Amino acid sequence: MQTPFARRAVRVASTLVTAAMAVVVPAVGATPAHAQEVTTVRAHLTYEDTNLQDRPIAFSKVEIWRFAPRTFGIWTWANERTVQTDGKGNLTQSFPFVDDAIYALRVFATNSAVEVWPNDALHTQPFWAEPGQGSSIIELTSTSPNTTLSFDWNFDDDWAPQHYNLAETIRHGRDYATANRGDTDVLPQADVQPTSVTGSYYNPVNSTVVINSSSVFSDQTVLHEYGHFLQDKIGSFPWLPARHNGCLTFDVLGNAVNTAEHAWMEGFANWFAQAVVRARPEAALVGNTSSTGEGTFSASQLETPRCGALPASVTGDEVELFVAASLWDLTDSFGGLGEPADTVSGRDREVFQIMDKELDAQSGGPTPTIRTFRAAWMARGIFGLEPILKLNHVL
Repeated sequence: MQTPFARRAVRVASTLVTAAMAVVVPAVGATPAHAQEVTTVRAHLTYEDTNLQDRPIAFSKVEIWRFAPRTFGIWTWANERTVQTDGKGNLTQSFPFVDDAIYALRVFATNSAVEVWPNDALHTQPFWAEPGQGSSIIELTSTSPNTTLSFDWNFDDDWAPQHYNLAETIRHGRDYATANRGDTDVLPQADVQPTSVTGSYYNPVNSTVVINSSSVFSDQTVLHEYGHFLQDKIGSFPWLPARHNGCLTFDVLGNAVNTAEHAWMEGFANWFAQAVVRARPEAALVGNTSSTGEGTFSASQLETPRCGALPASVTGDEVELFVAASLWDLTDSFGGLGEPADTVSGRDREVFQIMDKELDAQSGGPTPTIRTFRAAWMARGIFGLEPILKLNHVL
């Protein structure tokens, strides 16, 4: 069987001799004659982020392939074991020793939160790459028992890191969501498709987070779109596609068509991106805007939302920046930038739980707006929201 790993000639002569002599070869994985004779495969796997920092490929799927004798002694490649890296990108696995067996790894941009698909490429399976680059793909041969084969590698080329960064960024978003859930409905794994063909958006038809190629390292932009995925799967996502700048929403003719539903949909996603960044500083999540200008609002923009003159028909609860700023003031430290009306801090858990539970349309919740959020907040008996809504021009 020819695979991308097969770079050596199949041992045809050896196979013919073995078959002719009817030599019985133990199946790979059978108990070896000497149980202590093993081959250990280890790896430390990282990728280079745009700030030139090496980040672990953490909790990710890895297939360990081996070229070894199988049925009738025929040497072929096969996936011997599928494993997961730890939080530092490490793995260690031992196999019964087979003389001259060759090992190789497939490192997927897949974890419990996400499967990332190749950027702008025809594909039938999620993205994976092998340690090594170009013609220097790492394949290691086990020539003596009780030795270790090391596949340590930092992916720093122009292709693979974007996929691993998408997986790592969304993993942090998923972990944040899991830690702050308010309901028990299932949160599934997301599909992520990087592409140069469209902008970044969430497609609820096929449950895919689409990220433009210019935004694959813009972590906060990625989290914004993943926020829509969360709304769709555990809350409510009305899917109101439109052109919007945070203050105004436009139809195809350029008319302002702001609605409270759209403002909540986008406002929550803006808030979610910054809430994850705030909660997980060790992740060093960066980049709220891509080189093409698409993205999400920064924390400073949420702290001091400005829109200028708005049409008389547009109310504050229909402005996504005002909605996002209100949620942010429930999350950040007291009175950010001298705001005496902001007396609430660290309530992001309640914000997320209300989206997840009270505003869950699948569980009979109302169509989400900042006003239905306000009603749920009040019903929980938590104080301090009203002054914040007034501060951010929502009321």
